Amino acid sequence: MVLLCPRRLSIVAALILAAVTATATSIVPPENLGELARMSDAVVLAQAGASYSVPAGPLLFTQTTFRVMETVAGPLVTGDRMIVRVPGGEIDDGGWLVPGAPHFDPGQVYLLFLHHKETGQWLPEAMAYGLLRRLTARDGSSLLAPLPEVAGVEPFPRLDGILPEKVETYREALLLPHLRAVASGGGEWKARQVLARSDQVPFEAQVQSPPSACAYMSSSPPYPRWPYNTVDSPGRVEIYYSPSGGDASLSGGGIAQLQGAVDMWMSIANTSLNLYDAGLKSGYTMACSGSGSCTTPDGHHIPCASDFMGAGMVVFNDPCGEVPAGPELAFGGPWFSSPHTFDGASWSTIVSQFVVVAEDASSHVTLTGYKDMLAHELGHGLGFGHSSESTSLMYYLCCNGLNADDKICTQYTYPGTGPTSTPTVTPTITPTRTITQTPTITPTRTITPTRTITPTPTVTPTGPTRTPTRTPSGPTPTPTRTPTTMPGPPTPTGVSASDGTFTDRVRVTWNPSSGAAGYWIYRNTVNNPPPTEMGFSSGTTSDDGTAVQGQVYWYWVRAIGGDASLSGYSTPDTGFASLAAPTPTATPTATPTRTSPGFNVSFSYAPATPYVAQTVQFTDTSSGASSWQWTFGDGSSTTSRNPIHAYAKRGTYTVTLRVGNGAQNLQTSRTITVEARVKRRLS
Repeated sequence: MVLLCPRRLSIVAALILAAVTATATSIVPPENLGELARMSDAVVLAQAGASYSVPAGPLLFTQTTFRVMETVAGPLVTGDRMIVRVPGGEIDDGGWLVPGAPHFDPGQVYLLFLHHKETGQWLPEAMAYGLLRRLTARDGSSLLAPLPEVAGVEPFPRLDGILPEKVETYREALLLPHLRAVASGGGEWKARQVLARSDQVPFEAQVQSPPSACAYMSSSPPYPRWPYNTVDSPGRVEIYYSPSGGDASLSGGGIAQLQGAVDMWMSIANTSLNLYDAGLKSGYTMACSGSGSCTTPDGHHIPCASDFMGAGMVVFNDPCGEVPAGPELAFGGPWFSSPHTFDGASWSTIVSQFVVVAEDASSHVTLTGYKDMLAHELGHGLGFGHSSESTSLMYYLCCNGLNADDKICTQYTYPGTGPTSTPTVTPTITPTRTITQTPTITPTRTITPTRTITPTPTVTPTGPTRTPTRTPSGPTPTPTRTPTTMPGPPTPTGVSASDGTFTDRVRVTWNPSSGAAGYWIYRNTVNNPPPTEMGFSSGTTSDDGTAVQGQVYWYWVRAIGGDASLSGYSTPDTGFASLAAPTPTATPTATPTRTSPGFNVSFSYAPATPYVAQTVQFTDTSSGASSWQWTFGDGSSTTSRNPIHAYAKRGTYTVTLRVGNGAQNLQTSRTITVEARVKRRLS
């Protein structure tokens, strides 16, 4: 297989069997999306077109054409065409993989925070961090959600001590005008006013937790590794740096920190690693365009500097201007080639690695943090992805030293005694597995879009009440939490819901509110807020297509201002969808019970902790159901009552069963953790 030419790869797309490289991205995160918008040269909602790979010296980059759909900030206008450039890519059978670099699918819509490069291309301001993709909510509205590749970004703590706000999933109709006001200096960022509710986010869009135990650069086998413990062992891997003097912004050039990073990995006992700090690569200048040609150990050609086959390179000062000044500190990772066999499994063969450090990286981190950053990037060069353990060096947040997880994963991947014989491997995960990094990793470490924000009127913007003249009159601050102080457009009036006019929906109408940019519609089965949010409308009419025939609902409407402020709840009105028979009586009382007697939903599954590719038996244990809809959390679904399903990747998934009895529907969800096959045990 011939290797390498870059096309931007996502962290999830690293499944190719040929040569590919991987890196990680280190950033100092902005405080929130509002700050990210203010520091960007342009913020636009744009549709992705074709992507193509371009070589640049020893690296690969992917360039994607975009058409601007809506401008939030900056000089671009609707209809403009632009090129967005990101590190990583592929050509023929191989490429270079950069965790944290966004992957753009043709035809999809993204919210982009961009830095303008002098050569005309646009760079993401902080790689995948903060970038959002459009998806359809369960209520039919448009949401903007984080990219999966954000898991490959390593945020560093801010020197000002501010804890950055987590990037979540937002309502597009509210986020864009709110960001526009913030970016122009006309408003204060208020995330809670634009966040999506967890019950709006589609199941398939929930961010999954990272793999249990050891995490690698690709999401599925073959994982990348240097071919130690094989007949083609690389021996000593020399790590060079360039240019002379190292990091120009740091006293000592960061050379001592690089030495410390190499020593950190070599301090792990009982491994076959043989990294060596080779010092300055005299006369080396990283090319910013074109493609070199070097040959992998198996005879394939890749566009990189041949001096670094079987070696590594740390390039300081970002000579080609690929790292936007500001949040991004460094990116780096391994080139890898066609697979080799180790321990009875196929692994992609790492053949070299590169790290590129920003020109002013030292101004954002301490000296210890700088060393840990380099060690983290070198860890990616060894094939390791982001660990789920918060004290690990390979955790996505900086900065930690090596912990037990880092050591045991290194000993597992690069054992000092060579691979164990594979014929003794059993096809099931045995309970004697000694990699004890809690296989059931909690998903709280991941950047998830599942933050539940209830639409209660008591969640008010704190801006107007945050005055420096706060008086010491202790018991009196509570009036600031009353909904009557909430700024926003006038509360809608004239709310009217149809009473049996339609069999398939309830139509809700209302009078326009002065200054409103749109309206949110809510309902409940009783006349008692807080109700359930049903959807968004830019006009004064909305159809509730989920109404159960004959069920009486109460409907409320709230107006939304251009600054994302909300009005109070309107006076409710009742409505219902009629049965096929004559119109039911429209009594304003809710049905005595929400479910038919004896109608409930539940399920079980076995085995309790399956491994990759093992079949899992899901069994419906509901009562009174006549229809079944399963979603397995990996994009698969079925209407079988008792399905069998197998997962292709390790991780934690949310399984949902929705049942119906012809008149009503119920659903329930459970999580299932899928493990990798364990081929050997560690002492």
